[in-house]
Amino acid sequence: MLRKKEIGMTNIYALISVTALLINIILVVFTSVTERKNVVGRALITLILSFIVWDVGELMRRLRLDNPLFWSKVECAGVLFIPPAFYHFVTVFPEDTRSRLRRASQKYLLVAFYCTSFAFLPPLLGGKMISGVEYRFWGYEYTGTPLLTAFQFYFIGVMFVATFELFRSYKFSKDDKFEFLQVRAVAPTALTVVVLGVLTDILLPLNKNFIPLTNVQVPPLASAFTAAGATVVAYVLLKYRFLPPEVMLDNLVKSVEDGFIVTDRFGRIQLVNAFVEELFGVESKKIVGRTLKDLEAVVKDEARELIRVISGLEELRKIVELPNVVLEVIVSPIMFKGALFGHLVELRDISKLVEREKELAEKTRALEKQTEELKATVKELMDARRALLNILEDVDASKKELAEAYERLKEIDEMKNNFMIIAIHELGTPLTIIRGNVDMLLSGVFGELSYEQQERLLVINESVNRLTKLLDDLRAVMTIKEGRLRLNKRECSIKTLVHDVVRDLSAFARQKGHTLRVDVPDVKVTCDVEKVKSVIYNLLDNAIKFTPEGGSIEITAEEISDAESGKNYVKFCVADTGVGIPKDELPKIFEAFYEVGGYLTHRRGMGVGLFVVRSVVEAHGGRVWAESEVGRGSRFFFTLPK
Repeated sequence: MLRKKEIGMTNIYALISVTALLINIILVVFTSVTERKNVVGRALITLILSFIVWDVGELMRRLRLDNPLFWSKVECAGVLFIPPAFYHFVTVFPEDTRSRLRRASQKYLLVAFYCTSFAFLPPLLGGKMISGVEYRFWGYEYTGTPLLTAFQFYFIGVMFVATFELFRSYKFSKDDKFEFLQVRAVAPTALTVVVLGVLTDILLPLNKNFIPLTNVQVPPLASAFTAAGATVVAYVLLKYRFLPPEVMLDNLVKSVEDGFIVTDRFGRIQLVNAFVEELFGVESKKIVGRTLKDLEAVVKDEARELIRVISGLEELRKIVELPNVVLEVIVSPIMFKGALFGHLVELRDISKLVEREKELAEKTRALEKQTEELKATVKELMDARRALLNILEDVDASKKELAEAYERLKEIDEMKNNFMIIAIHELGTPLTIIRGNVDMLLSGVFGELSYEQQERLLVINESVNRLTKLLDDLRAVMTIKEGRLRLNKRECSIKTLVHDVVRDLSAFARQKGHTLRVDVPDVKVTCDVEKVKSVIYNLLDNAIKFTPEGGSIEITAEEISDAESGKNYVKFCVADTGVGIPKDELPKIFEAFYEVGGYLTHRRGMGVGLFVVRSVVEAHGGRVWAESEVGRGSRFFFTLPK
């Protein structure tokens, strides 16, 4: 038989179990009514249901019913689903913070925890987790197998993972004051319940519920702790989710940015907010219960004008400018069932609005000024457009005249070309006849000539040669302009080529007393020999013509290499000590019919020689250029590819 002391202790702990069960039943009913529509409430309901199953099994086992082993299994069945249910709760609480911290891994962990708990259920019902029961002074207590120990480690691990998630919410919920207050209350409570529950229901039973190094034996009290913890959680949720009207009103008053004053029907102030306190310079406890007129003596000097405006408590809407703020004052009656209940005075700070209106007015004036300026600019543009149209009309007329002039120039150019062709043809035949007869006279065919006759015939022969050269140049110009320049290239020695030209002009150079020096290497080039001779002839002839008597002329050549193209060239130079060419004329000297030395007292030719030079050199793939200084002589260069 049980002793009275043991029966008394059993009844006490049974009463604790009954209390925990009733608390959890009340909580699950109340939470189902108030919180079932949100995810936090549903998770809390699942957790409390697990507590209820646990409490029922524990209560029935402690009441010493006929089958304590069965009720031990019922108790453990409830405990099986506390870890996943608790983890489920902390992953959704509080709502806003957890929605930001939610990870996909949490969903997978939750499924894994529920599946693990379900996996322990068949061994539990089959008797593989609880081996039997034994009596203690607080009632029957079950004994477990190694599988129950494995579940206990699983229980501890999940509970501490869930607690970590809860404290993670504490860290990241500080931006939302209400959620922060909830987590600050729930997190320590949960940690305390988990630590005490693990201590009394898992760790101490390993030592027969004796506290180490003492003779004190402590019964399992986790159900009582969880009931207390669930009560705290439910209270916190309800406290901050459903605030009392006076708390909500107080927070509403504090959160309103504009000022307001509520008076009763006798004009006594009943409610003000912080804006009014700061504006009047008086705390609310010194304002409430007094009339507006009573405040004139205690408020700031700058607020007295405002008191005078609203002290009549007549319905109005007015702008009041104070030294530091601009207010829109609105006085409205508060009616209740047709009777005057009091007045509401709204003080809206419109300083920024007034400032923006001033800025807008200034911008509007500036915009109007810019609009006027824009109109003037548009008018100027329209005038300019009309002027431009007139100019375009003039341009069109000028283009038409230019086109007509161009056509006339084409006709004149065609006439010039035709004239040149005819002149070349008509002059060529007589010159050939004259040259033939002069040659026969000089050869003595018609008898021996006197010295004076020979001199005259030599002058005629030289003039005929010059005319023939001129006709050849004109013929070359016509050929080049018509695009009929053809090259008959063959390999030749530049030394031979230069000396042939020098031989023809040496008499002319000696006649003027010039010193003629030639320094040309024996290098082979592939070119049109006759046309290259004409190039050298023209350059040397110009040098002789434009060099005063007693001057010097030099013809040189050298091999060069172009680094960019990688090709080899022969560079020729014809240098003289003649009159030189002005710098402004250098770019024009290679144009057709441009007379070099136009600044001289008399002309020396038709200005086609250098045009022929440039055309022939460029046709060979070379280039030609000149360097000169008036009074210091000139140097003409041209290149031929090897």
